[in-house]
Amino acid sequence: MLDSAGERLSPEQLAHGLRHSREPGMRERRWISGLATFSGIVMSGIGLFQMGIIRRIPEPRPRWFDAERITGSAQAYSILHTPDALLGAVSYAVTACLAGASGPDRARRAPWIPLAMEAKLAGDAALAAKMTAEQWSRHRAFCFWCVLSAGATLAAAALGLPETAAAMRAIRRRG
Repeated sequence: MLDSAGERLSPEQLAHGLRHSREPGMRERRWISGLATFSGIVMSGIGLFQMGIIRRIPEPRPRWFDAERITGSAQAYSILHTPDALLGAVSYAVTACLAGASGPDRARRAPWIPLAMEAKLAGDAALAAKMTAEQWSRHRAFCFWCVLSAGATLAAAALGLPETAAAMRAIRRRG
């Protein structure tokens, strides 16, 4: 990452910028990273159930919630013959890394990073919406934790839009 004078940022400068910068977009990037991390933790917990490490997934009592039936279904093990929540945890870790990649002014200096992040966020959001709809259509129930994760995913996708617009403006200016 380069600073405003065109110099490469040191790891210390990058760390300081990511943790303390008030540049436009940094608050949103921090939220995106936090929401992706939250979703990754949720998926890791479900993965513990899918691997048989824990026997129950706690969730509210309403009859429309049944995480164990949904996350224990054959469909939940059909992608790459792997528990889908473990794949989800890895995916959300990638999203969090994309939010943390590069310095505060990356939309101007490295616009491909926010564009890649928003593409990943859009894909995450589309998959979360699809999986939530399928929970109801196939099982007539929802996984409470999956719904929370889907909500966090949709919020993260929306939070990435302003930086994506700034990156596109930077590309047009170079053009």
